[in-house]
Amino acid sequence: MTDHLTRERLLRYVDGELSRSAMAETTEHVQSCWSCRVELGHLEEDIGLILDAHNQVFMPSLPDPQQPWPRIEPKLHASEESSRRPFFWRRVVPVAALVLRPPYAFATAALVMLLIISLILVR
Repeated sequence: MTDHLTRERLLRYVDGELSRSAMAETTEHVQSCWSCRVELGHLEEDIGLILDAHNQVFMPSLPDPQQPWPRIEPKLHASEESSRRPFFWRRVVPVAALVLRPPYAFATAALVMLLIISLILVR
């Protein structure tokens, strides 16, 4: 490189945003060019000043962050407890399976018919 590096290229160099070959080329140029080395030093100083201003002026003026997920532990515990209880269908299916077995099927059908007849007659 015979020309001097641009400020953008130096900034990308400092941030590590260049490709490997561009990074090596820039490093070689900065080591051999006093102007670019001084410009790189000024750029690093500017970045340091910006960070200092950010930490001393901007950060103290920010309000404290709100606590995310307040009291989430009880909700998690309740969720674990509810997952341990069987679902509605897990409780109903064994009863239905028992009622619909062949020995009880006739009794179940008779009870359903009596219920239907009683509903019709009550009206």
